[in-house]
Amino acid sequence: DLPHHQTEGPPATGVAFALADEPETQAQPAEHFDLAAADRLLVAGGAQSGRTTFARSLVTGLVTRFGPDEVHLYLVERHPGGLTDYADLPHCGGAFTAADADRIRRLVTWLHQEVRARGATGPAPGAAPPPYVVVIVDGWEHFEDHSDPQFVETSLLTMLRGVITAGAPLGVHVIAIGGQDMLDHRLPSLYNRRLLLPFPNEDTRRAHLTSAMPSPPPLPGRAIDAATG
Repeated sequence: DLPHHQTEGPPATGVAFALADEPETQAQPAEHFDLAAADRLLVAGGAQSGRTTFARSLVTGLVTRFGPDEVHLYLVERHPGGLTDYADLPHCGGAFTAADADRIRRLVTWLHQEVRARGATGPAPGAAPPPYVVVIVDGWEHFEDHSDPQFVETSLLTMLRGVITAGAPLGVHVIAIGGQDMLDHRLPSLYNRRLLLPFPNEDTRRAHLTSAMPSPPPLPGRAIDAATG
């Protein structure tokens, strides 16, 4: 029912996933992710904060607004959260769990090759643009978990970081969702949009905000944009 509550909809290439709250203008436009922009979106929060609900909302927005010839969707979830339910959608090229390590490696390798191919050739004159590719990783710790004593940097992680930085202007988007560990290392520097959901300790979120940004109420699903407040 998001379209019934938003005071302003997203642009033609935007996917609404929430309501933005703008007290100064008494408006609640659609908070959206623009597939045609070079934005990179990261969502972090504690357990039961709304991370998987965000993923579901974004998937719903994508498949409602775009056809399977316009957007190709790939889903990776570290813990069972129901995202594999979307595997049968015509848009979905694959839904992966932590048990699918080989399939995930092939996905990342293909993404790397796709970004290189798009960057090298560009769209052919008069040809339709290639479909957008959207990868949602619900549980970034699958790739990078510094709390695990066994964690080591891998070539797969390096490759995926390259896809994040180079892919967005070419229509290949990797949306990272995770917890506190994701915020404490290199990953946030790759993302210009960082939505912070509640954590058990509000100081965790405050550490990534400026002093002028008020903390939102610690309600599930209530996030603050660390770039704009």
